[in-house]
Amino acid sequence: MIINNDKIFRIRDLMVRVNRNKRTIVHWERAGKIPIASRNKINERIYDEKDIQVILELMGKDSFYERRPKR
Repeated sequence: MIINNDKIFRIRDLMVRVNRNKRTIVHWERAGKIPIASRNKINERIYDEKDIQVILELMGKDSFYERRPKR
């Protein structure tokens, strides 16, 4: 999706880029570990390239984002 010459990504796209599932991404958002996503007209979370870069940078700086073994 492209808005104002900026490519907009849905949460499904972010899941692929950061190799995490939707539940994890929403948890990070609610915990304040990543910026709150913008929403489109039908209330889906949307991200631009800058949002994704910020999330990737945060993931590289903090062990909070490391995968945990399944219980």
